[in-house]
Amino acid sequence: MTPAVLPTPIFSPSREVLVDMAKEEWGVDGYGSMKGLIRLRSSGHEMEAHEDEDEDEGGSSESDVEEHVEVERRLDHDLSRFEMIYNPNSVSVGGMDYHNVLENRGDDQDTHIAQLGENLILKERLFLMERELGI
Repeated sequence: MTPAVLPTPIFSPSREVLVDMAKEEWGVDGYGSMKGLIRLRSSGHEMEAHEDEDEDEGGSSESDVEEHVEVERRLDHDLSRFEMIYNPNSVSVGGMDYHNVLENRGDDQDTHIAQLGENLILKERLFLMERELGI
């Protein structure tokens, strides 16, 4: 009877690793903050607020429709005051090429794996020494 050869399991990254990856790639932290990536538009680039024409809705009263249109207009105006600094469609991330970011992450993971292997060897040696001493 021969032993079964099982494939190496693939583990999902921990929450901390995912947070670091999100910070690195998209500039957001674990709480969804985009600090430094959104700013107020300069006064020369304000978008013109356009008036939407009211359309009669079948089952709604006129005041409800007007209130809804007013809320939408205010939201559009408020959102138009801001602009994104980071372009999610760009190839570079934080001034670095996307490929370099992935390559650096791979190097970091290789270093981390080597450190974990070294820790495991040291723990095995410590266990054997404790066993010899009868601790």
